[in-house]
Amino acid sequence: MGALENILPEDLKNHAMTVGNNSASTQSELVLPFAEALRAIEIATDHHIVVLGLEAFEVRKDGLLTVGLTDASAYIRFAGDWKAYVAKMNPEAERWIREHPLGESHGYILTSASQSEFARLIRLTSYPAKLYQFAALMWMRRRGVRTTTPPWTLWRSR
Repeated sequence: MGALENILPEDLKNHAMTVGNNSASTQSELVLPFAEALRAIEIATDHHIVVLGLEAFEVRKDGLLTVGLTDASAYIRFAGDWKAYVAKMNPEAERWIREHPLGESHGYILTSASQSEFARLIRLTSYPAKLYQFAALMWMRRRGVRTTTPPWTLWRSR
């Protein structure tokens, strides 16, 4: 879990479902109900943590079914001012959730980063498109999806 999950209050976490942390995944993530997801975005904003994207799921007996996702980082680029980036991105996340309210058997995963977490990602590459590819690849691997692309090949010289 990242910086956001570490600062969320226990009462909010108690309403969430935890996924991941199986043999194919070393990370676990919180699937938050509608109201708790909105509250988590508020907490992220208060602590200058950016919400990069969201996934919406239907919770089923056999797992999670993706019913929607958004990635505001694809069209809102980081321009060097962290607070301005958080101020642009997090309202987009809140807007998207409000436009996609889901019922009882649904939840949201927030992909977020603190400034230091984001800086570690940026240091990995100077190519923004490659950063997105790497994040997508690592996201898939954390969920146990096998890929043929080794992550380090994304940073070969042009």
